This record gives sequence, C-alpha cells and structure tokens, in this order.
Amino acid sequence: MEYQFSSYLLPSLISGIVSLGLAVFTYSRRRVPGAYLFIAMMVLAAVWSFSYALSVASVGASVKLLWYNLGQTGTVFTPVLWLLLVLQYTGYQRYTRRTIVPTLFVVPVISYLLMWTNSAHRWLRSAVELKHLANFTYLHIEHGFWFYIEAVYSYSLLCAALWLLVKSFRSTRMKGQVLALLLSLLIPMFSSLLDVFGLNPLNALGPTSLTFSISGLIIAYGLFRYRLFDIIPVARDKVFDHIADAVFVVDMRRRILDANSAGQQLVGKNLPELIGGNIEKVIPQLLPLFDSADEQAHKGVETELEGGLCFKAEMSELHLSGEAVSGNLIMLRDITEQKQREAELQRAYEEKSALLGELQHRVKNSMSSILSFVSIEMGRAEDLHTKAVLEGLKHRIFAFSKLYELLHQSTEAGMVQLNEYIPAVVNALTRSFKAAERGIQVIIEVERLRIEQKPATSIGLIVNELVTNSFKYGYTDGAHGLLRVKVRSEGEKITLSVADDGVGVPADTNIGDSTGVGLSLVELLTNQLKATLEMAKGENGAGVSFIIEIPLEGL
Repeated sequence: MEYQFSSYLLPSLISGIVSLGLAVFTYSRRRVPGAYLFIAMMVLAAVWSFSYALSVASVGASVKLLWYNLGQTGTVFTPVLWLLLVLQYTGYQRYTRRTIVPTLFVVPVISYLLMWTNSAHRWLRSAVELKHLANFTYLHIEHGFWFYIEAVYSYSLLCAALWLLVKSFRSTRMKGQVLALLLSLLIPMFSSLLDVFGLNPLNALGPTSLTFSISGLIIAYGLFRYRLFDIIPVARDKVFDHIADAVFVVDMRRRILDANSAGQQLVGKNLPELIGGNIEKVIPQLLPLFDSADEQAHKGVETELEGGLCFKAEMSELHLSGEAVSGNLIMLRDITEQKQREAELQRAYEEKSALLGELQHRVKNSMSSILSFVSIEMGRAEDLHTKAVLEGLKHRIFAFSKLYELLHQSTEAGMVQLNEYIPAVVNALTRSFKAAERGIQVIIEVERLRIEQKPATSIGLIVNELVTNSFKYGYTDGAHGLLRVKVRSEGEKITLSVADDGVGVPADTNIGDSTGVGLSLVELLTNQLKATLEMAKGENGAGVSFIIEIPLEGL
C-alpha cells in the first residue's frame, strides 16, 4: 500500500480527533438519555474522518475504495442515529421502542451490503474511476439507482429530526442547547446536499469530512457552554400539556398567558381564545384565590364549577425574571370523586350513628326496666343475703345503664367521656349507701378523658366494685371518714385510684386472696385491660387504696 501526504488530510484528521474526544467526554455522562446514541454517532464520525483521510492519502484505486467504503459506515447509519437521538432529546421516547427501531435500520443495512458487493450488481455505484490532480488522486463516482433511494430515505430522517428540533426550539427555555444541535445537524446536512447535487465547490474533495470538524466543534461548545447532556430539556407539550390537572398562567393583571390541554378542556375554549382574557371572567369561582392572603392561596381553595365538578384550586407566584413577581400559576385539581366518596362516607356514618343511637336508647330503656324489676325484688326479699346480692346486681346494672345513656347523648359514636361517666356511677352509689347520713365524705377527681365504649365499661365496673366494697366493708359499725376516687392521665397510661380511710383489711390480705365476687371481678377486668392492680394498706391498718394503671395503647 502506497500513501502520500497532503494538506487536505488535516481537516479530516482534526475532525476524527475531535469526534473521538467528544465520544470519550460524553461517556462520562452516559446515564443521560441519548448519550449512548451520541457516542455512537461520534465514533462513526471518527471512523468516517480517519477513513476518508486514509482514502485521500492512498495512491491505488483499490485501497482508496476500501478506505472509502469503510468511511461510508458513518454516512449510512448516522441519519438513523440522529433521528433516535433527537426523539429522546425532545421527549418522544415512545418512538424509540425495540419494535420500531429495527425497521429504521432496514434501508441502511441494505445499502451497506450493496456497497461492499457493488462490483457484482452496480446498484449503488454505476462507475468508479480514479482521477488525478496536481497534488493527489481521488475517486470519481457515478451513482446507481439505489444511491438515490438511500439519499431520499436518509434526508427524510434528517428532516424529521430537524423538524423536531425546530419545534423544541420554539417551546423550550434552553434554546442554546437546541441551537447547538440544530447547527451541528444542518452544517453536514447542507454540505452533503451540495455533494449529492454536484454543487460542491471543492469538486474532488468531499466537503462532509470538513464539515464534521465544524459540527463537532459546535457540539463541543454546547457541551461546555450549555451543559449539553448534563441537562436534557423535555418538550413543553410532554410536561405542561400532559399534566392531568388544569393549569393556567396569568400575569399580574390576572390576564391568561397560557393554559394546558386540561385547562382548555375544562373551560371549553382553545388557547387562542383564552390568551389575554381575564381569569376571573373565565372562571369566576377563582376570585377567592386573589382575595385571600398569600398563605391561604398557597393552601388552596375548594370550589364547585358548573356541572357539579369540584376542584381544589392552588396558586403560586411566578418569578420569570429576577426576584420580582411576574405572575401566578394556578392549578385546579379535580376532587369530584373525593368529595363524592366523602359524602357517601358521611351518609354511611350518619346512618350508622342513627342505628347505633337507637340501639343504645333501647338498651338503656331495657336496663331501666331491669333496674325496676331488681328494685321490686329487693323490696320483696326477706333474706339479707338475697337483698345484698340484688343490691350488688342493681349497682352493676346501673353502671351499664348510665354508660348507654351517655353513649346515646354523645356526638361521637362509641366514645365516652370518663369525667361524666365515673362521677355518675360514684354519685349513684353514694346515694344508694346513704354516705352523707353515715358521715362519709366522697371526693371525685376525674380528668377530661374520652375513650371507647369497651374499655369505659370495664373501668366503670371496676370503680363500681371498689367503691361498693369501701361503703360496705370499710365503714362498718358507724365509722365515718373520707373516700377518694381519682382518674388521671400520666404519659402513656391512665391511673385509677380508689382510697378510703376506713377500718382497712387484715394484715395478711393480698390481692388474689379474695373469694368475693367484687374483687374477683376487679382482677378479671384489670387483666382484660392489660393493666396492673396494686393494693396499699394504710398506717396502723386503717384504710386501703387500690391503684390501677391502664396503658393507653389499645384503648
């Protein structure tokens, strides 16, 4: 192989070096969409540039043609890569699926195969002739019919890419990036067209390799100046127009500057009809957004539009230039389904509350009837033990009856205020055991606590049993004193205490030793609440106090 040096090699060599450098630089940013396509383009550009330089430098026709064919790898496949790159860059990734991409390479692959087998059919090049100039030799090529098919296909792809970039340039704020890509595409495209139509002023020297250098330098400038492949702009219509919520952009005079597709559909007008119109006239329900304070505006205003549609409107300030407020962005989110679900839940809650209230009312009435029957039986009973049993039963039934009365009166279904329930139970026992006549003072201290029905029932029964025991066994033989009932919240628990200063209990008595129904029931209910029960005896055996600590978890 014989080669000769020429100054015409320099542009191609420089172009190849620049292209390889761009490929290496972009590889460090390969995670950005389109980076791998750009790397492939730059590698093909380097192959084309170096191969063309070797083709120019070689002397023999066969060697020139070999290097020329190798260089054509770039020109054959680059138009497809350009289109794929622009599709990703402008936000049309859905057109780069695996089912579509292979079809784009059908024509280039056929052209590539025809190029290497051209001597058998001459479809791509009808004639190839070696010609001489003063300083070097070159290949004079006459094109076959397939060349024009390939040219039409390639330029169609490049025109599609060009159209997408122009469209993106009009809508994006990152115009420098798009302009760099536009120029880098237009320059080699224009030079290639000159060559195809025989308008090349350099005649023997193909201009495409020269323009690759210029194109590569433009992209290099875009890489450093506009952070090309660091920040990828997404087309406006892929973000703004495809937002599901209705969005309006207004200036400080509340005139509409822009609206997305959802906003146009909401008001039934297209963008040209909306631009310049006052937002308050288009959607009068948005007036509270401007009348309210800034904090309220950012939180949003719920409004109902015509047709029963409910929206939550939110407004934020736009700073288009500097720090001054240039306008506002208004977003309307459709909450119609949410409001309908809330209304359905409210209706279901009201129906359930009504049924529960009716049930509680009936249970209360039934409890009152049972209390009456028990009172009648107590009056008829002659046996003291029977009277005592009936009296204990009466107090327990009253605790239940009072609970259902409070539940029926409560505005929250299934919730009980302990500061209402516990005093009612204790006061009923105080009257029943005639504590005032016996000289027994009762002090009730209950914090404002609201808990559910089930634990409230257990707490009420515990208080009932402990207070009953104090009245029955703590103050015998005319003893008098002070009985204190206290319920308070302490961190993650509720503390219930019942203390008296009566005769006390025997020194060897412990919790669990009792065989009576009252304390056994207290222990059972304490375990159900997962609470702790402690009994403390007074000094000199006088008085006794019960302390129950109930964890709030699970109440």
